[in-house]
Amino acid sequence: KWSLIDDPKKILFDFKNTSLSPKGLFFPQTECLFEFKNDPNAEDGLILKEVPPLSKKRTLINVRPCDAKAFALLDKIFMRDEESLDVYWKDKRDKTTLIGLACNAPSTTCFCTQVNSSPFGEEGLDVLMIDLGDKLLLKAITDKGKELLEGFEDAKDEDVAKIEELKKSAESKIKTNLSMDNILSREV
Repeated sequence: KWSLIDDPKKILFDFKNTSLSPKGLFFPQTECLFEFKNDPNAEDGLILKEVPPLSKKRTLINVRPCDAKAFALLDKIFMRDEESLDVYWKDKRDKTTLIGLACNAPSTTCFCTQVNSSPFGEEGLDVLMIDLGDKLLLKAITDKGKELLEGFEDAKDEDVAKIEELKKSAESKIKTNLSMDNILSREV
């Protein structure tokens, strides 16, 4: 469940996957795009007014790399060029920082490696967190991520080396074998 954090101690890092995709925070089931009212003084009788964009920035924590990859694909659809630009999608993406959590122990139903991703994938994220057991390492991926992590000390070499071991171990646990040839051959 995605919810507002009122106490940092309540953040869960020990979970498989969320039951709801974070996509719902970008594509709500209902969304007001504009308002209008009849006005006898208006030339055509209607006054149309856009609904203001998100009022403040937000950060999503513990986004799985597979969900972040989906955001990157949706960016290519909704922000490809001026003609296809979805201003509502762009506003939410610009004002949202995505902090991912690498999957050290993927579920038996996971298939991220089948779609050119990884349990440690970075695409679509601003920051990737890696759980080393006794500490979390954070890797800035975008400018937003670098700004967020400004002032943090660099990771120790032995901790960075452990990441590669965890990544190989996680990828070896993914046994799902789906034919994705048709999907992967399509260009977005």
